[in-house]
Amino acid sequence: MGLVVFYSLTPNGEIDLTSLHASCPTLKGEKWSATKWIHVSGFRQNADHQKAKWKGCADQNEYCGAWAATGECEKNPGYMRLNCRLACKLCSPAAAGAVAGAPSEPSKEL
Repeated sequence: MGLVVFYSLTPNGEIDLTSLHASCPTLKGEKWSATKWIHVSGFRQNADHQKAKWKGCADQNEYCGAWAATGECEKNPGYMRLNCRLACKLCSPAAAGAVAGAPSEPSKEL
């Protein structure tokens, strides 16, 4: 039995892209895993926090993801384009905020 610890942030608080990891399949026996997440800042922040962090790439309603999954981005583009940019994939938070100072991705039209 062993212990592996992954730090996803560098000491100065930036995302450490070298911390990405995966595991090999278990070919014989069992593999047990226990995960303990420690968050540096609040989890499930509100839309204003997301918008600031992701340079405007955020959903303004908690149901945007569910609506997008049922096709509302195409059925109701007037509302969805304005209020559910992330769920409708009109922008990319990874490109806008994953790396400090990274430029945001140009928005896509429906």
